[in-house]
Amino acid sequence: MARRAAPATRPTYPRPTIRDRRAQRSAGFTLLEVLIVMAILGLVATLAALDLAPWTEQLALRGRASDVARVLAAARNEAMAHQTVVLLGHETVGLAAGGPGARDSSHVIRHGGRTARFEGRLHLQPAAEAAAMRPVFFPDGSTNIAEIAIEGRKRSLKLDGYGRAHNP
Repeated sequence: MARRAAPATRPTYPRPTIRDRRAQRSAGFTLLEVLIVMAILGLVATLAALDLAPWTEQLALRGRASDVARVLAAARNEAMAHQTVVLLGHETVGLAAGGPGARDSSHVIRHGGRTARFEGRLHLQPAAEAAAMRPVFFPDGSTNIAEIAIEGRKRSLKLDGYGRAHNP
């Protein structure tokens, strides 16, 4: 009896299956997928930045108003404690016509070691003396400051002569 030749042996290593081939192909992201995700993230970031702009301006206005209120409170307290008239140091940059006692420009108010800077309008009550056209506090705690309007790009904040906010 003749023997048949033994069949050729197959390699012993495992051959990749169809499932293995698919796994190898989907192991990463395509360039298109990455670009779409980046575009969506860019849109979300833009919307978030646009939404935060009014908040940051409002916070900046409140910060400047707080600085002005601190300077005014310190001057008023000194006037009442020492029973004397306290003149505030006041500098204006870029005067513009705005009526009697009104100044539209950049302001710096100083008293003691405190300084407040703001853009806007400082309206003083009319006085007979030219020296009284500076912000002043009297011994009884009253002042000649009628209104301070601190202006931002789109918003403004109004303070009375004592540093209290009053927006109509």
